Amino acid sequence: MILNPASQPPPDMYKIMSGLIVPRPIAFVSTISADGVHNVAPFSYFMPICVTPPLFAFSVGQRSDGQKHTLANILHSREFVLNVVTEDIAEAMNASAADAGPEIDEFQLAGLSAAASDLVSAPRVAESPANFECRLVETREYGDPPPASTRWSSARSSSPTSTTAS
Repeated sequence: MILNPASQPPPDMYKIMSGLIVPRPIAFVSTISADGVHNVAPFSYFMPICVTPPLFAFSVGQRSDGQKHTLANILHSREFVLNVVTEDIAEAMNASAADAGPEIDEFQLAGLSAAASDLVSAPRVAESPANFECRLVETREYGDPPPASTRWSSARSSSPTSTTAS
């Protein structure tokens, strides 16, 4: 089958790409708002992009009414946590995808425990067996808004000797 992406509506192209690029890890991103509200949300476009320094990237789609809370929180604090998803917390991760207002603690909504991070202000998911505490390196905007506009966020995983991103 030959498919011309230019002839596909963006929602169909998303379904094609996300259905064919498998297995696809999920970025389970936790942040904290300027008002101190905890946020956690899954993102289906995610990957490691470099080992030295350790960098990750994930794509945040734009909401029809503006920025997603995760992106707004990251742009404000420049910090977040990538939490590894296991089968044990998959249902809670799905629950965290709900369209909740910025005043809602999505950890509570999903039945997850927020644990203090060691190096960043954003909480980590306590139920996750591994967490990467990250600082924002850059964002890039791709596509035509809305709803196809996405931002590509790159992050350096923090270590005890690295407190700033380069």
